[in-house]
Amino acid sequence: MQIALCLSGQMRSIRHCIDSINTAFPNCNVDVYATVWNYEDEENINILKDKCNVIFLDRVSNQQLDKYKSFEVEAIEKGFANVANVENWAPVPVWNLSRIELMAQNSFKATRVKQYDYIIRSRYDTKYLTNLLPLLEKDLLLLSEDIGGSAPWDTWKDTRSVFDGFAAGNYINMQQYYNFVDWLPNYFKYHSETLKAERTMGWYLNKYVNVKMKFTKDILGIQINQDEWYNRSTPHQAKTLKNKQKGTFDFYKHDMNLNHPETYNKIKHVFK
Repeated sequence: MQIALCLSGQMRSIRHCIDSINTAFPNCNVDVYATVWNYEDEENINILKDKCNVIFLDRVSNQQLDKYKSFEVEAIEKGFANVANVENWAPVPVWNLSRIELMAQNSFKATRVKQYDYIIRSRYDTKYLTNLLPLLEKDLLLLSEDIGGSAPWDTWKDTRSVFDGFAAGNYINMQQYYNFVDWLPNYFKYHSETLKAERTMGWYLNKYVNVKMKFTKDILGIQINQDEWYNRSTPHQAKTLKNKQKGTFDFYKHDMNLNHPETYNKIKHVFK
């Protein structure tokens, strides 16, 4: 079976979970299409190249991902409008969702050079727990409910929320999936609520493109360090997970200040 594995994001913990790709896709020809930040550690990139058949690897900067910069400012201004103080990202918008999704889309676009049975969206810190091949179906988009915000009861506007770190399907379904980022600047034409990744992706797939979806669980987790990973079915290491969440929160703040300093200065008083 021909598999295109599209990776994007931060390459944290890659060394501790990269081998699990073989668990997910045994006896397959897996080509990797990767997009990484331009400041990524060269050691992590070498690990990826040593372990996988990397067909495409692109280093990108923030400047290359500012296609929807005006929407980001709108998301920050509307999302923080009535926020007095905040210590984590739960009450405020994922302002840089467009950058996250543009990175993902960049890897997908490179797959046009070949034909594949299935295309997979994934993260560098994904730990695969089982063989995914029996779960793949040509006419369905396979999604995971393993990560917070993607359980059957996680709904918004009568639509099920979708974890935005994994999806698997044929080229046509995945093209609809990856077009999400180009729809994203229209968010406030449809919704007034604070922008959130899982629920916005779910609404888009359910209501806007109406793609047929299939959910499953206990297929993956998120690697934290050499010995720890988590998903919905695994007891959380409270301290370790809290430290990871704080790191993400601090990164989002720093990134906002870097890319939108004037806007950040208007709302920085809400951060403790």
